Amino acid sequence: MRPEDSRRGMSLRTKLLLTFTTTALAMAALTGLSLWNQRRLTEEVLRRDAELVARGVAAALTHAEYQEGAMTIVDDDLGLLVGSLARERLPATVVDTSGLVVAGKHAGKLLGGAAAAAVLSTVEDGQSRTTMLAGEEMVSAPLVVGRRTRGVLLLPTSSLTAQHPAPGAELPTLAYGALALAVALTAGLLIARRFSGRLGALQAGVEAMAAGERGVRIGDTENDELGRLSKAFNDMAAQLSRSEIELRKRAMHDPLTGLANRTQLVDELDRALGRARRDRELALIILDLDNFKDVNDSFGHPAGDRMLLAVSGLLRSCVRPEDTVSRLGGDEFAVLLQTVRSEHDVLRVAARIQETLQEPIVVEGKEIAARASVGIAWNSSASRSADELIRNADVAMYSAKAQGKNRVEIFEPSMQVAVMERMELRDELRSALERDEFTVVYQPIVELPLGRLIGVEALLRWQHPDRGVISPAEFIDVAEEGGLILPIGSLVLRTACEQLVHWDADPLNPRLGVSVNLSIRQLQQEDLVGEVASLLQETGLAPYRLTLEITESLLVEEVPRVAERLDQLKALGVLLAIDDFGTGYSTLSRLRTFPIDSIKIDRTFVGDLDGSSAQDPLVGAVIAMGHGLGLQVVAEGVETSEQLRFLIDHGCDSAQGYLLGRPVSPQELQEVLAETHLPSETGSEPSEQHAGSAPPAPAPALNDNDGDRAIRKIVADLQQQAAAGPG
Repeated sequence: MRPEDSRRGMSLRTKLLLTFTTTALAMAALTGLSLWNQRRLTEEVLRRDAELVARGVAAALTHAEYQEGAMTIVDDDLGLLVGSLARERLPATVVDTSGLVVAGKHAGKLLGGAAAAAVLSTVEDGQSRTTMLAGEEMVSAPLVVGRRTRGVLLLPTSSLTAQHPAPGAELPTLAYGALALAVALTAGLLIARRFSGRLGALQAGVEAMAAGERGVRIGDTENDELGRLSKAFNDMAAQLSRSEIELRKRAMHDPLTGLANRTQLVDELDRALGRARRDRELALIILDLDNFKDVNDSFGHPAGDRMLLAVSGLLRSCVRPEDTVSRLGGDEFAVLLQTVRSEHDVLRVAARIQETLQEPIVVEGKEIAARASVGIAWNSSASRSADELIRNADVAMYSAKAQGKNRVEIFEPSMQVAVMERMELRDELRSALERDEFTVVYQPIVELPLGRLIGVEALLRWQHPDRGVISPAEFIDVAEEGGLILPIGSLVLRTACEQLVHWDADPLNPRLGVSVNLSIRQLQQEDLVGEVASLLQETGLAPYRLTLEITESLLVEEVPRVAERLDQLKALGVLLAIDDFGTGYSTLSRLRTFPIDSIKIDRTFVGDLDGSSAQDPLVGAVIAMGHGLGLQVVAEGVETSEQLRFLIDHGCDSAQGYLLGRPVSPQELQEVLAETHLPSETGSEPSEQHAGSAPPAPAPALNDNDGDRAIRKIVADLQQQAAAGPG
């Protein structure tokens, strides 16, 4: 037996058994009482009848020879009298005062035992009583003659009952039986009412709970099955009530931050819009953290969750108690400002939010500043529903992202067109991946001053079925927002390596290097190093022939784990380059921190070179600085002979641009490579800095036109100057 069973009260079954057992015992007791009473009445009647018979017998036995103090009993007369009684079904026995049977069935027998004692008692006190004689119940009555007891008359009780039944003897029995039945029925009704009431209360509670009432409780405190069932019901109702409260809270709040969720925001907006009496009375701010995915990719989702918690606390500190801060999902938050007085107030709140988010948030031991793109929408006659207001603020936020991120934009109807176009472009990009519409073209990189082809840069192009060839500048931001940059980047990297190996199949082709751009998202991939290592092993490409380019902004923004990832890539033997150098304002200390092999001067600086512009000293300084740090320097966007001459004069190592070769397909570049099969005019050996490259040769023109012929002439002149030496 379990310990708790000993503390429980009687079970319902036990109570019912006890109730009905008690009722049965009561009925048995009443029946016994009735029988006892009937027996008492019967005996009283028997004694009375026996006394009457005895008096009659005594009178009959008195005859004329009566003398005072004595009575003569004639045997014949006595026998006749006893026989007469027998004929009347009253078989009598006459006993004298000494206990001798003088007439009747046992004539001549001297009584003994209880029968003799009963006879003597009757003689002494003159009271009739019952006794047993030879196994037969008898009633004794005194025979009184002349005021003296002369003997005792014994009559069988059976003969007296049959002869003279007791009047009304059955009535008490019937009365007691009826009383017992009434008691039993009353007890049963009370029990039924008691249990039916408890069961009814339990049923009513269950039905009320099923109807949605959660406050219902059953007041049954009995410690039996029904009581324990009622207690269990109350516990279940309380738990269900708590669960529903928790579910309602979860349905209206974000489980991570505890902020209101989109559902509650919509409810708050609907109520606020219903109360608003004028346009621009309330404003909705939607903000999305810029590059939050970088935190998740670099430190993991738990760290990202901690950052979201910190951001939610910062947002609460920027608004009034009556304003609503909510998390719409992911890294997107919303702030509902009510009773706004002016646009200036809303812009001030937005500026406060951006300023507050600049406070460093410690994630995995590193301080990270959260930046956000912010969109604002007002209530107006054109946006009278919560969904419209949310959509408008969302459009403004995406417009802020499209214009460079970390800025604030107020909704304008014209923004919807641009946002819809970006959404359509995202869908098209996803389809383009599936339909294999992306291609890779290659732009030659020429070594200076000799002008020989030493490598190519792999550039992505989208062969759109309707719009033709699309440059990455038109879709790369959308690809990053939609998470498509990773599969696209992997496609370019694999295609470039495989194409280089394909060109190597011709032994006469020069052994070129290939440069491939890496996005921030690719650098933060945990498996990037493994992907590059597997690709090099699979293709058999020498690691030093692959150059991975990253933008200078990565050095400035301190993107998490970039340095670690670059060290791992460098350990594979690949080369690393800083692309668009000069636009990110990186410092020399940052350059020395990273394992960089070369820098590529951005085309905006090269484009202004003419021998006399303000950019000339800057570009010359960058070249000198790069060489001072032991880095190769590559110039991008070379389009004129003046630019090329400047770069050569200042010792730039290599260059690329339309002057030296446009991006072309692999087949077109193969035709260019075929021209390098001609014997070299200089006969010089390959540069140490580009081991494995082809012997020096003029960078051939890609198209036979006047411009290309001019390019060949410039390169040839430069080669001749280099061969002639100083002076």
